[in-house]
Amino acid sequence: MGVGSTLPRPTRSGRRGTEHPREIAKACRSADKRLKRIVGKRGRPAIDRYPEFVGVLKFIAEKNDIEATISTDPVTNKRQGRFLALATACEQLLPLDMRSPTDEARAQRLKRAL
Repeated sequence: MGVGSTLPRPTRSGRRGTEHPREIAKACRSADKRLKRIVGKRGRPAIDRYPEFVGVLKFIAEKNDIEATISTDPVTNKRQGRFLALATACEQLLPLDMRSPTDEARAQRLKRAL
């Protein structure tokens, strides 16, 4: 091989990467078996920072005599309340990726964190 060869350099054992495909294939099969045993949790991952955000909201609500509750309008079936309005206003201060995508999602997140 001359200068500028595209073949891999020899490893410590003196072999080139293309000279031991059986070992590479065996390692790949082994990794595949191990990866198949990994079981993740179902659903979307929890938002770690939201409980802290709700803690700040509760502090603000307490100082302003706002009850930390969310109600549902019986006619429209939409979530409402002063605490939800406070959360909506405060979320505008957060970076876009930290904001709730919809009002319903915000209400659900708040309900879980309360």
